Amino acid sequence: MNMQKNAIIYCRVSTTKQAQEGESLDVQEQICSKIAEVKLQARILKIWRDSTSGRKEDRPVIDEILEYVEKSKVKIDYFVFRDIDRLTRAGSKQYQEIKERLTACGVELVDSYGLIQPMVNTLDHLGFEYSWSKHSPSGLAETLKADVSRDEVRSILTRLIGAEISLVQQGYQIGPANEGFLNDKIYVGGKKKTIQIPDPEKAHFIQKMFEMRASGQYSDTQIVNEVNSMGFRTRPMNAWDSGHEKIIGEKGGEPLTEKRLQRYIQRPIYCGIIVRGWTRYQAVKAQFDGLVSIKIFNEANRGKVFIEELSEGQFQILFNQKSIKIKKVLSRQNPLFPFKGCVLCSECKKGYLGSSPKGKSGEYFPTYHCGGKKQGHKYVGIPKVKFEQNVEGFVKSLELDRNFMQTFEFVLKDTWRLRQKEVLHTSIEVGKNITTLKSEKEKLIETIINTTSQVVREALEKKIEGVDQEIVNAEKFKQKSDVTESDIQSFINCANYLVEHLEELLLDKQNIARQQALFGLVFEELPTYQEILDRTPKLSLIFQQKRIFQNKNPLNGDFSVTRAGFEPATISLKGCCSTS
Repeated sequence: MNMQKNAIIYCRVSTTKQAQEGESLDVQEQICSKIAEVKLQARILKIWRDSTSGRKEDRPVIDEILEYVEKSKVKIDYFVFRDIDRLTRAGSKQYQEIKERLTACGVELVDSYGLIQPMVNTLDHLGFEYSWSKHSPSGLAETLKADVSRDEVRSILTRLIGAEISLVQQGYQIGPANEGFLNDKIYVGGKKKTIQIPDPEKAHFIQKMFEMRASGQYSDTQIVNEVNSMGFRTRPMNAWDSGHEKIIGEKGGEPLTEKRLQRYIQRPIYCGIIVRGWTRYQAVKAQFDGLVSIKIFNEANRGKVFIEELSEGQFQILFNQKSIKIKKVLSRQNPLFPFKGCVLCSECKKGYLGSSPKGKSGEYFPTYHCGGKKQGHKYVGIPKVKFEQNVEGFVKSLELDRNFMQTFEFVLKDTWRLRQKEVLHTSIEVGKNITTLKSEKEKLIETIINTTSQVVREALEKKIEGVDQEIVNAEKFKQKSDVTESDIQSFINCANYLVEHLEELLLDKQNIARQQALFGLVFEELPTYQEILDRTPKLSLIFQQKRIFQNKNPLNGDFSVTRAGFEPATISLKGCCSTS
């Protein structure tokens, strides 16, 4: 009576493409099952499906199989697999180790191609058997096959990885597209190569992140809130099972977070520069444009990551460049030194400090000063009285003609029309996002109505609460971002007040915080003390227009206006119209 024999089956793929096409795990399982059941007349005890590389020394699935065989209380007769290169690609040494452990347990290896032959006894005709007399007739062929599989992998990877390294060093794209980009194919010299192009649905989110951070006017939290209100979500991707054969769900689709924002901001690819291990972490100009300029990239990173152009087409990447970080001038608002931080040192461009050193006579001498070891230049001290007389003298020289405001009002409204397009685009994006969120909420409510599971209902209710909060946040942001004609008129009224009370506001030592804020409005860049003496500070738009106006007559239509980056939506005169 023939006893039922037992078999186990092993299937393996090493790439996603193999799992989904050609020799997939399903195909291998079907072939091996047929051999076990039909040819070997064996019962299948267990099937393993592996999706790891056959080159690795650490093979958890193989270790699990060997442990299963060695501890099994049921006799296992056959170990069936597709081919030797499916069992291992690490060469004959690993193959022999696996075979010896299985053979020691009385398990016969069977491949679907029939290369492996059963063990034979060379003394069988005499009725004797020794350990050395048992051997596999196909042993040499098996060893050769295992080594050929290893060499084949080396050859394949050398061609594949070598070509990819070369393409990356030339500036082409390898791998999935970055957020905000899409992969696209182009032909170069008759060969197809990959570049990245802006994603029409995602690119503007990335650009907005960089522009807002480069301006220096927003915290990371504010940037995250605004971009999320516009509808940003990470790119959705399919979630696969462990064998990467079947789609079991979806991942991604997550809102922006501060950590994710900082990762995006630090990626040189967004300014068209590739920095990867395959470039030896050197900066390589991509064969496609970035989403932002190198200048915007550097300003957004504030020295954390800095791209420097050495020559045409040659770049280098620097990290943690403290010397180019954007620093804000801090002020303790000491009433004794009202211009501390408002006027910069001509040597180091840092704000003058104020102190009262003690002289030999025992008296204290209030002084504006800068320099020393920390500043890296010779100490400069200017008596408080002299310093403030020169600053006040310059401020008093800023006399504006009231007729100038006619031209200014025209410039402001005309400039706003150009800016309004961008603001309107943001408002529309936020509106679309609100509509999408409300639609999602309706679907969730409908799902709750149709389900009887209390657990599912609770989970859906929590999700609805999250969607509700997103809607509230988006609607709040939309209200803040919408700027009307009345907002422009309010700004004009404040500007009129500034013109009428310029000296009073700029020299108001009782309200230092407002005084320092207005200095930032009057001057395009905070002036150095030497510029105050020379009467050459860079004034803001309002005072630049005054110079144009002096030689033009707006009432006759004779004027020319340069829109020097005026951003009415970001300028605040809060408190400037109050004399308290």
